[in-house]
Order: sequence, then structure tokens, then C-alpha cells
Amino acid sequence: MKKFIDIEIHPDGRIHAETVNMIGEECLIAPEILAALVKAEIVDSRYLPNYYQTENTNGLAQENVQRQES
Repeated sequence: MKKFIDIEIHPDGRIHAETVNMIGEECLIAPEILAALVKAEIVDSRYLPNYYQTENTNGLAQENVQRQES
């Protein structure tokens, strides 16, 4: 699958960017590169479900879920 950043530029100058087909730590690199390219400051960031996934040996994304014991 192709990896890319989905970018939305609002009329007031705000930029919303979301990584697509990236998992884990690579989700964190793309926004930093985008901010540097457009000389912007990241003011809000959220981890989406893809951040918590890991890639298994078959190359398929697999959720990395930690269970809390009651």
C-alpha cells in the first residue's frame, strides 16, 4: 500500500494532516517534515489507531493491544 499524508488547508490558514498507511513510529515523522516544509508550528496532535499497530512478518498491520488486568 502506498504511504502518504492527507493534507487539508483551511481558509483561515490552519492545516490538518493525517498519515495514511503508516504505522507506529513512522506516523510521527511525517507531520514534523510537513511542519518544516511549510514553516508551520504543530499546535495539536493525536495518536490515531495506526500509531498503536505493529507490522507482523507477513507485512500485514496487526494491532498491538495491551490488556489491563482488573
